[in-house]
Amino acid sequence: MPAHPPMTAPAIRGARLMLRPSEQAGRRRVLVIYNPTAGRRRRKRFSKTLRQLARLGCAVTVRETLAQGEARTFAAEGAGQGYDAIVVAGGDGTINEAAAALAFTTERVAVIPIGTANVLATELGLPKKPEAIAQTIVHGPERSIHFGRLGENHFVMMAGVGFDARVVAQMSTGLKNILGKYAYVIGAVRQLIRHKPARFRIRLDGETVEAWGAIIANGRRYAGRYVVAPKADLEEPVFHAVLFLRRGRIANFFYAIQMLLGTLPRSRGVRIVETRAGAFEAPEGEPVQADGDPAGTTPVDFRIAGRRLTIIVPR
Repeated sequence: MPAHPPMTAPAIRGARLMLRPSEQAGRRRVLVIYNPTAGRRRRKRFSKTLRQLARLGCAVTVRETLAQGEARTFAAEGAGQGYDAIVVAGGDGTINEAAAALAFTTERVAVIPIGTANVLATELGLPKKPEAIAQTIVHGPERSIHFGRLGENHFVMMAGVGFDARVVAQMSTGLKNILGKYAYVIGAVRQLIRHKPARFRIRLDGETVEAWGAIIANGRRYAGRYVVAPKADLEEPVFHAVLFLRRGRIANFFYAIQMLLGTLPRSRGVRIVETRAGAFEAPEGEPVQADGDPAGTTPVDFRIAGRRLTIIVPR
């Protein structure tokens, strides 16, 4: 069967790729929600995955997002339309948007990881090679995972306040598109120089604690492959709140080093608390991040969402 030529983003907007279904059972009708901004550095992975899906006999409809919020809109419009899977081709922010629309449906969600950090993809062990990604979408088993609510927003992997939320709030989208993960390194260095610590009052179920920052972890990983909450499990209806108890630039520097070394959860300056609901109560006006994107300011509450998300994973 001849290979399809490489596709650029304009060529795939609204496109439908269709080959005769193969005799092997699997998901055959697929909607792909594609964020071309997130995928700018990994377009080859995306286009090759589309060709592999076509070779597996899939009818693929691609909808390309051109503005924030469109991933949620396209996911909502695709729900109930008979797709065997709704695939999100983007990063954690794009997945977050789609999850907000699909978590209260019975739709199956799959991921083509082309974002900056791809934290959820790493947590689930999703492959990076196009052939394996396509095989997972068509034949992979399903998991039912919990996700979180942060005020009116949702998060799949984590939400946070403090140092990391300030880095995210001041992140340049253009710089992130050009430098990928290294943009966060630059942002972190800037914050180390400029950061004025704020002491947060955080409610965790019935307990109120104070900390200089917090990550409300739904899964184990943060910023890609780094484990910050080793006992967290997406299938369990509980968060692991990672509380940063020490103040200042030097403390933040050592937290970063410990995260890189994999020793952060054992740090004396860190406390991890299980919770199902809570709130960032004070101070007011501090930035909040959800899955690596800005998500408003404090005060804001968080909780386990009432329904689960069905997600396709590797065998």
